[in-house]
Amino acid sequence: MALTKINNNTLSAVTTLPSAIATGEVLQLVTANTTTNVTINTGTDATTGITAAITPSATSSKIFVLITGTWSVGVSRATTFTGVNLKRTIAGASEVSLQGGGINDYICINTPGENIEQRGTHSISHVDSPNTTSACTYVLKARRETSGEAIVFNFGGIGSQITLIEIAG
Repeated sequence: MALTKINNNTLSAVTTLPSAIATGEVLQLVTANTTTNVTINTGTDATTGITAAITPSATSSKIFVLITGTWSVGVSRATTFTGVNLKRTIAGASEVSLQGGGINDYICINTPGENIEQRGTHSISHVDSPNTTSACTYVLKARRETSGEAIVFNFGGIGSQITLIEIAG
């Protein structure tokens, strides 16, 4: 079998992509930042202060959700497991869990015997298909899974950011 060498002249002759190739066009981007410390010390889902809203331009659109942020757990000799849960609300209706909510969705562990404050970062991503052109609000919630210390989100002035990207479907 003969090999074909592709050069710049061959590539520059391409002016359009075949119709079967999806381009995944970005339609809009929304970001929100928070540096407000939010302490979570409950066994039920509570807001972390990390939230943003977007209104899709088509029902076929996908929403890529990216969350990055900081957390801190104080000095403790107890084990702290913190569960996280990404939720979405459409036009003020009931929240729907998109990612998380299970016993294995942990963001940090404070190991017994470690008598130091622990700090770290977290990153969560999810692709959602809301199938609507109504406003969609995304929020990161968290809960303390065990009886250890509270966790503080958006810690240290660096804070957290949520980015919502609408992709043509």
